[in-house]
Amino acid sequence: MNSILGYAQLLQYGKKTTEEYKNISNAILDSCKYLLSLIDDLLDISKIENSSFELFPDIIDFKAFINSILSIIQVLAHKKNIHFKTEIDKDLPHEIIADDKRLHQVLINLLGNAVKFTEQGEIYFCVKKVQYNDDQLDKKTISVGFEIKDTGPGIKQDRLKEIFIPYKQVANKIKNLEGFGLGLSISQRIIQLMGSKICVESTPGKGSRFLFQIEVPFANEILTKPKEVKGKSVFNTENPPIVMIVDDVLTNRFILREFLNILGCNILLAENGHECLQKVKKTKPDIILMDIQMPGIDGFQTMKLIRKINEIKHTPIIAVSASTISMTKQSIIEKGFNDYVSKPVVMEELATILKKFLNYDAQHIGNKNIVISQIKQKNYQVNNQEVSMLPILDKQKAMSYLKNDQLLLKEILEMTLKEIPLYLDALKKYISNKHNDKIKFQIHKFKTCFKLIGAARCQAFLDIISQKNKTSENDPEDLHLFEIECNKLIKQAKIMIQEIENR
Repeated sequence: MNSILGYAQLLQYGKKTTEEYKNISNAILDSCKYLLSLIDDLLDISKIENSSFELFPDIIDFKAFINSILSIIQVLAHKKNIHFKTEIDKDLPHEIIADDKRLHQVLINLLGNAVKFTEQGEIYFCVKKVQYNDDQLDKKTISVGFEIKDTGPGIKQDRLKEIFIPYKQVANKIKNLEGFGLGLSISQRIIQLMGSKICVESTPGKGSRFLFQIEVPFANEILTKPKEVKGKSVFNTENPPIVMIVDDVLTNRFILREFLNILGCNILLAENGHECLQKVKKTKPDIILMDIQMPGIDGFQTMKLIRKINEIKHTPIIAVSASTISMTKQSIIEKGFNDYVSKPVVMEELATILKKFLNYDAQHIGNKNIVISQIKQKNYQVNNQEVSMLPILDKQKAMSYLKNDQLLLKEILEMTLKEIPLYLDALKKYISNKHNDKIKFQIHKFKTCFKLIGAARCQAFLDIISQKNKTSENDPEDLHLFEIECNKLIKQAKIMIQEIENR
């Protein structure tokens, strides 16, 4: 946080060259990523302590998964002039079933520690097949062993038991030691949930060795999902896929359309489930991005109706929604969706979805850099006094999400100016008539607008209304204060639009 505040002040005061601005921006971005990693660790350890930590297994391209780990660690090791030695078994399966996010988290933590604590020598990483298993109900699995070894300072024997305890850091006077000491504790819990445990051997002055072994199913033996589209490998820049966007909120459709344009896709738009069903029969899109919460026919109902149409029933349908509180990704997939992405969607996720289901590689189309940090949005549950501390309109957050595209921000702000009065009138009407379900849908529309432009203060008041709506305790004063904040937001948005036009 000190780094972020310091660099922000450097941007605020004094003239800088373009290169200096770029360097400072990169430093701020790196600091933000590190801060987010600490927050993620705190959230993970909180889930572990509350016994709510879960795994979400899915199909993993195992070779690509291992290569992604290698590419990250090779860069880190090269920066410290440390030799990175690898031994990857050629007899590993192409696809397995596991939680790729959590397995990635464990390996990056263990290898990252090895790099961090090793000043000279080498890091060794081994992935090997231990054995095949096919005697359990005819389900074939494979046991895979992982080993990470370094030539760092090592750990004293009497301290080894402490390394997996949360908030414990047992390194021997290592300079620049960072973090909360949660990484190993979280990693051990993840591997325990996978049915194994991390073992460690260490000799002071010589280094440490971490090992674990997990048993995972082969992808083709488990997980029956709707088939992916025919002709999976025919999509390219000359023959891009047709993507249908189904969402009742104009701003959402606009953002997804702009992102997919950059990715080189052909795009179809539908405002609701009925329109989707009408268009999908005629156009037969290659993949559908479906909002879950829509008035009338919701995303689940629309998806099930599409599955009944023979010629398109195997089309990949991806759930897209901010409603992640009551349902997990796994439960959404089990209901019939092929995958799930949360709002606000980032372009990297869209590129990954297109690659996964259509084998359409959009990573470098138009020479765009698609790698965007996925900053998790937080639900504000605050009282009215705390709201005054939040920003009315956070341009920096909006620009980060929109990849610093000022014109795109201007268009979204202009749409928001048109939508807010309409949404506000509808919300007041529904609250007056005590239509709780319609209130819920209207709040959902508002939330997406606010997240896109970083309207944290309006978002906070909206969360207050949302919480009280769940128990039918809507307070007219909350609505009045929310309307005041919306008017402030409109004024701020107009000022920002004018600033962009004057540049």
